[in-house]
Amino acid sequence: MTTLGSLFFSSLLLIFSVFYPDSSRTPNVHSHEGQSTHISEDSLKLINQRYDEAWMQWRSSLFDLDIHQDMIIGEVGAGNGELAFLLAKRVGPDGHVYANEIDLSKLEIIQERIVSERIENLTPVLGQQNDALFPSSKLDLVILVEVYHHLENPGIFFKNLTQYLSDNGKVVIIDPDLNQPGGDPEGCYSDPTKTRAVFEKAGYEIQQVDYRNVLDLKFYILHASWNK
Repeated sequence: MTTLGSLFFSSLLLIFSVFYPDSSRTPNVHSHEGQSTHISEDSLKLINQRYDEAWMQWRSSLFDLDIHQDMIIGEVGAGNGELAFLLAKRVGPDGHVYANEIDLSKLEIIQERIVSERIENLTPVLGQQNDALFPSSKLDLVILVEVYHHLENPGIFFKNLTQYLSDNGKVVIIDPDLNQPGGDPEGCYSDPTKTRAVFEKAGYEIQQVDYRNVLDLKFYILHASWNK
């Protein structure tokens, strides 16, 4: 599982391979048939700058969600914890955030920061490929940012997830929309229509699906609720 930062960085690399095909040669993370696999050093610097801008935009848009004090939140695929620490600050001392990962090394990075910054409302959670294994059955919200397309079996995963949600718990998916120029079913994209069908089959109610452009990428934001 990768972090918001690393996946977005990879996506931006793909964008630049499309729009700057004649750039001089340095390695690129993404490789797609018919597209350049190299970018120039100047383009790489611009990507870093635009990644910082994109992260600021994502942070603002995430907090447009109904995230408030006292909430109990689970983040799936927390990576190194960039978002999880922001969420922990947002929910305050009476709330709690569980940062799920299947990569133990990433959880160790989160734990080190928890200790060094003396954060008491954030807990790292080692999950499995098809089960988040959150230690709570009272999650108000579970959020997956650029993670959905990595799930091995999303139908099973979200069925298992229901046991960790509160009576009116919600799930929010934020993922690059497959239906855009450069969208690749083998890459870091997913189809919102198919995602919706997976949730409905698992017994969730779809509340809304929003779309948002961040720099050159189109993302969808799917809100689903679970009523026990």
